[in-house]
Amino acid sequence: MVLKHDKATLTLYRCKPRENVCILSTMHPTVAIGGDTKRKPETLTHYNNTKVGVDKMARQCTVKAATQRWPVAVFYNLLDLAAINAHVLFTVCTGKTMPRREFIMQLALELRENHMMARGKAAAHDVPNDAPRLSEKKRQCQ
Repeated sequence: MVLKHDKATLTLYRCKPRENVCILSTMHPTVAIGGDTKRKPETLTHYNNTKVGVDKMARQCTVKAATQRWPVAVFYNLLDLAAINAHVLFTVCTGKTMPRREFIMQLALELRENHMMARGKAAAHDVPNDAPRLSEKKRQCQ
């Protein structure tokens, strides 16, 4: 099934009886169906040919934690992909090369800085005074 709105095309492909794949594309104004037995849409074929290691990069340095709630898992995945995209854009736009782990740490500190300043903390890179210490007893989140 193909759904179209202005410049975006949403392709819904059922690869197995209970497994659906959804691809949103602004690059493909129309979607052609492949002539092979699986009849894959061209958006799916293009995605499979161009993703080249994004999943591996996301697994190497991730923010994911074990969770049973799917919205949280989707949010973790979005954070991972946003960090990869930000690193690629930073490298292309500035011409500087920086290890991705170092870039993500710097990104996290810069994103945290505005929040810390709004809360009135002295320095953005300091550990907040209200952070729990290892010796303190853990309490239930309220």
